[in-house]
Amino acid sequence: MLVSGAGSAGLAAGLALAMAGLRTACIDPAPLEPPAGESTRTVALLPTSVALLHSLGTWDRLRADAQPITEFRFREAGSRAEAACVRAAEIGARALSWNMLDASLHSALGAAAARTALLQRIQPGRILSLSRRNDCVFALLEDGRRMRARMVVAADGRHSPTRESAGIRIRQWNRGRRAIAFLASSRHAQAHVCTEIHGRQQTAALVPLPDGRAGVVWRDS
Repeated sequence: MLVSGAGSAGLAAGLALAMAGLRTACIDPAPLEPPAGESTRTVALLPTSVALLHSLGTWDRLRADAQPITEFRFREAGSRAEAACVRAAEIGARALSWNMLDASLHSALGAAAARTALLQRIQPGRILSLSRRNDCVFALLEDGRRMRARMVVAADGRHSPTRESAGIRIRQWNRGRRAIAFLASSRHAQAHVCTEIHGRQQTAALVPLPDGRAGVVWRDS
């Protein structure tokens, strides 16, 4: 099996395949060692994602880095009206999602990959072209290697070169929206509550992390 992309999604797919007994390679242009400096990207994991991480044996390592979100609040900017709320307790769940730094998730998956004999990471590496046969796919890598696989997983991002090479067409829309995302310390952030504030032109979301900070996403609406 080949997985194009070794971000969190690609590593999770590679681990799942390898743990099912399939020899798998994850290929990514990025170097194996992450760049220095703290990443500010956060990720919200739904219960199904947490269940997958349990099955991959990585959740126990990640639990301390994940902030359970037990309530979502939705407010109108400038309004004194009570916020609309969705609570985990109302559906009998422990949490609606868990929020963490993507760097923590990627690190845990990378550590698990290093312990998995059937999973190989080729980094830096790049798939130049794919050719299909009746029962397999041949991949030509940038360094000249040719690899044969029963399946190729395109986990190399929104503008996936692997998907394009396979001739899989998609439809895209550009609504002209812009957004910024950053980490902040805020006295308004509540430990287990995600708050969204909706205005006429903009929307802001405040999603807490375990260390007292919060991920902020602010976009044109």
